[in-house]
Amino acid sequence: SIMKHLLIVLSFFIFTNTSAQYGMLNGTGYAPNVTVVDLNGVTHDVYEYLDSGYVVVLELVSASCATCAAYAAGTENSYNLYGPGGNNAARFIGLETNSNTTNTMVSNFASTYGITFPIANNIVPANINYQLYYTPSYYVIYPDTSYTTICPLYCVTTSTSSSIENDLNNAISSWVISGCTDSTAINYFASATVDDGSCTYSTTCSASPITNLGVTDIIHNRATFTFDDMNTSTCRVDQLRIKYREVGTTAWSQKNMGSPTGYDPVTGICNSTSRTDKLVLGLSANTTYEWQMRVWYCSTGATAWVNGPNFTTLADCPNVGNLAVTTPTSTKATFTWDDSNGAYSFVRLQARVDTTGSSFFNIGGVGVPYGTYTKDKNGLVPGTSYRAKSRTWCDPNGGAYKAPSWTTFIYFTMPGSVRLDGGVSIDNLDVYPNPSRDIFNVSFTSEDAQDLEVRVINVVGEVVYTENLEQFTGEYNKEIDLVTYTKGVYFLEITTENGVVNKKLILQ
Repeated sequence: SIMKHLLIVLSFFIFTNTSAQYGMLNGTGYAPNVTVVDLNGVTHDVYEYLDSGYVVVLELVSASCATCAAYAAGTENSYNLYGPGGNNAARFIGLETNSNTTNTMVSNFASTYGITFPIANNIVPANINYQLYYTPSYYVIYPDTSYTTICPLYCVTTSTSSSIENDLNNAISSWVISGCTDSTAINYFASATVDDGSCTYSTTCSASPITNLGVTDIIHNRATFTFDDMNTSTCRVDQLRIKYREVGTTAWSQKNMGSPTGYDPVTGICNSTSRTDKLVLGLSANTTYEWQMRVWYCSTGATAWVNGPNFTTLADCPNVGNLAVTTPTSTKATFTWDDSNGAYSFVRLQARVDTTGSSFFNIGGVGVPYGTYTKDKNGLVPGTSYRAKSRTWCDPNGGAYKAPSWTTFIYFTMPGSVRLDGGVSIDNLDVYPNPSRDIFNVSFTSEDAQDLEVRVINVVGEVVYTENLEQFTGEYNKEIDLVTYTKGVYFLEITTENGVVNKKLILQ
């Protein structure tokens, strides 16, 4: 027959294909993963089901197999008992192993014999590393990837159409342990894998003191207290209170979560909280603390205080030492420092023009890593005075663990305009109005033909206007409109063949 021929071919192929697991039907080793798409387009991944705690039943079946038809009723009964419509302990997947069947043929087979679990078509067992001698063959796979096999011959369990339902039920239930799985119930059964609906609960609040106190994320000025959620079906938490102090002192500081209102029997309302952590700020660096915690329940009031573990905050993040600056050119400043105060993770440098209202800009981006002790800043304005500061972080990710404050300011002035021969290259420079709300009128004269560059620069060295004049001589007049730019201080810079002339502009 066609079916017998197919089985002979499959058996021969499996034994000659080195990728197939040898002797899988004996139920040893582990079951490999299988991902298939069923007739309805739904994807099924065996290992995803196993990871979710389900037992997976794979039926290697053929729509042209009379034995498969005889097994269908018993298989469907087991599916109804353990599948999603039953106690939800297992997932069943049919694998049609005859490559000659169409989806319509498989659908008709399922409809005719009352099969409702998903079936995937045209699955070659050898290609998924599963072994097949006879259809139907069943692989019952457990969440730890161990498995057993059920089939008419050469499997762990030899089945018949009349025994398959019990065979499948016994194989599935060998892993499934029914009982109460709710740990808050009186009859909680820790070994149960499937809840059987038998859980019973106390109707009286036991008002247990809070448990599992701990401390995480400790830095120099803060820590996070952790604890269990003490809410149960009979005990609702109304308020949590923490008190803490430096070891050796007498005064407690206090933090509350929730506001104790008590249980209102008329409205049934209790202002409960389910918090399991509390961030505490404002701690002192390098200091050991002790702390306690208690809980108020809606119906029974406060419990006794419970001691949490002592903890010690970290030392302050050390700032850099000996911050200094030199100005090797009229537009570049070089900052230097050392780690004489201690190691850190990175340092941020900031500077601004030394005038009221000017904005800070970064030097070296968002941070210079520890081990580098110098940084250049280019694009500064000749003749301009600046102030600079620094601050370290001891967490490579930034965040709150940083030096308590910025360093005191250091002040520096960039060298003025460069004169190559001491001569004046332009005359009668005039800028008006200055201050201005929008337009600055710029005028000057050049007695000799020369290349000039006229630029307007903001306080961080960005060019907002530029004009190149080739072999210019005579009078220059220009309206420079800055109405679209941020109000503040700008600098007019005219580069001549003899040097640079600067003029401060104030945009109001």
